[in-house]
Amino acid sequence: TCGACVKDIRSALIKVPGVKAVEFQLNKKGLFFLDYSDARAVIRCEPGKTTVTALIIAIEGASSLTSTYKAKPVN
Repeated sequence: TCGACVKDIRSALIKVPGVKAVEFQLNKKGLFFLDYSDARAVIRCEPGKTTVTALIIAIEGASSLTSTYKAKPVN
């Protein structure tokens, strides 16, 4: 929902063995504001080094008292 959330999720994902890069696709709201409501992470991994389940656990594990993260795979 915000830039801090993106930072938390990126930090959690980059710690997963086999993850090489994490980028986010964000929509723009007007000229200057980003819309985090439908943010999508694009994760580049080494083949065979991690699983979708491990990535989902990392994302949801980055949740805090103020933010709860949910993840699901999309194509």
